[in-house]
Amino acid sequence: MARPRVQRKYDDQTKIEALELLASGYSIRQAGSKLGIPPATLQKWRTQNKDTPQYKIMQNQARGVYLEGAFEILQDAMAVLKRQFSRAKHDEQLLDLAIQKLATADMTKTEINAAIKVINDLRLIKPADIMPVINTLSDKMKTVASKERQIADATIGIVRLQDRQ
Repeated sequence: MARPRVQRKYDDQTKIEALELLASGYSIRQAGSKLGIPPATLQKWRTQNKDTPQYKIMQNQARGVYLEGAFEILQDAMAVLKRQFSRAKHDEQLLDLAIQKLATADMTKTEINAAIKVINDLRLIKPADIMPVINTLSDKMKTVASKERQIADATIGIVRLQDRQ
């Protein structure tokens, strides 16, 4: 004989936690296994709440956290690239100085050209190679900052709309 189906009751905090996971990008299956809630229940909750201002705020907050993380990664990458650029600029100046000294040294033209070729081959990172990457990262940072502002504005709009009702 089949067991009777038991309707489980969940408190509001559990529902909110589940909706926060779903709003932050967890799949129904992932959220269900994390919280021990059947996927059908989670699907029902999401369907019931997906158009509510509270759920939209949860989604915007999750996107904001994601964008903040992306912005921090971009900032770190930009700092690394700026250090590399600075080092490459410094190395380039040192190499130019060495080339100038070689030009005044008592060497044959062939020896000087050979030495200059060796020195030029040592330039592994050129500042000109780093600048396009820095510019691209800067553009990405502006895009992320713009999206953060859009999410903040949307969240404020949702809250104001909710307050009017």
